[in-house]
Amino acid sequence: MKKSQDGKALILRLVEVEGRETQAKLSLAPGLLSGGVRGGVSAVEVDTLERPLEGRDVRLKGDALLVKVPAFGMSTVCIRSG
Repeated sequence: MKKSQDGKALILRLVEVEGRETQAKLSLAPGLLSGGVRGGVSAVEVDTLERPLEGRDVRLKGDALLVKVPAFGMSTVCIRSG
């Protein structure tokens, strides 16, 4: 977990090490970002240079982030408020 390059978002990197595609579910603390998860927060999968990737399945459901991580792969998610 780190701040984005522009300092306005949070970057999460998830790594799968067991060789199975995984649907990761992360519970986010409501106060993690200004406004909380329910206060207009969006999530998008990005590449390692923090550019948005098309056609990826990343969802915020309540206080949970749901993201698919490929077998032996990595998924990088940008969480932005506002």
